[in-house]
Amino acid sequence: MANLLKPLVDRLLSIEDRLRGVPYFTWGTVRSLNPLTVRFDGETVDIPNVSNTVEGLLVGDRVRCEVQARRATIIGRRAMDTGWVNLALASGWLAVPGHTVRGRIRGGLLLVEGAARRGAGGALTHIASLPPVLRQQLTGANKDTFVGAFSALHTSGAHAHGELYLTTTSGTIGTGDYTTIDQYAGWVVPLTFTVSADY
Repeated sequence: MANLLKPLVDRLLSIEDRLRGVPYFTWGTVRSLNPLTVRFDGETVDIPNVSNTVEGLLVGDRVRCEVQARRATIIGRRAMDTGWVNLALASGWLAVPGHTVRGRIRGGLLLVEGAARRGAGGALTHIASLPPVLRQQLTGANKDTFVGAFSALHTSGAHAHGELYLTTTSGTIGTGDYTTIDQYAGWVVPLTFTVSADY
């Protein structure tokens, strides 16, 4: 009987060997960068010596992998989406009802929206700050950079304009000398911009 089944068993073993060489795709999570390791979904151990075709990977990134002959290569990364997170207003700046200052990183972009009202002592160089959950996802160079422009409205009806800048190291959003806002309280400043998160 064993001899009768041998051709069938050999055939099944041959199919199994060929299937091991067929590439397949799976999702995983980056566990370390040096060396690069990934843990595939549903597994309990990390895969070492993973090859990579994606720039700017971070620990915790969700990645798409091609696996062939027991070797894994990262071929894509799921777009990060932090969801909306409220920004901290600096001392002397107040919330504007219905215009909460908030931000999110989605698909490689940093989005900020909302408005703040200047109160007594509100410094123009520091209006709001990105929280750590957003700041740690900025993968570009550490720098100050202009990210937008605004038209501010005073409670008296006066108008002023200015430019917003972001300091990536601290997450500070401000305007500094780049505005016609005067020294008085009462200015409502829109804080709305979209920039690349990896600039």
